[in-house]
Amino acid sequence: MQPPADPRRDFFETNPPHAPFAAALRRDPFLRMFRIRDAAWASALRRMPLAVGDPLLDVGGADGLIVDRMHALRGTRGVAVDIAFRGLRTARESAVAARPVQADALALPFADNVF
Repeated sequence: MQPPADPRRDFFETNPPHAPFAAALRRDPFLRMFRIRDAAWASALRRMPLAVGDPLLDVGGADGLIVDRMHALRGTRGVAVDIAFRGLRTARESAVAARPVQADALALPFADNVF
């Protein structure tokens, strides 16, 4: 069954965020950079006080790459939430530590204080 059309989701269905490098970066703890902005992400994420087993929520997480890279860096596991199905399918098939969840960022299906 095809979900109803949604222009926000449809854009990301046709424009995957990390293709074709997600597989090469999935187990990398932010040592290699894919785009210039990865250096900024890596700097900010390295400073996050997360430890092994801490839950992580990535809203707009597409294919779960950030959650997986944080797993490689700190041993965390988490959820990649996105409105588009394409990246979530990739996360379901390839993610190491990310659990994909389809949801709108304005209506997250999680209880308070889970993350």
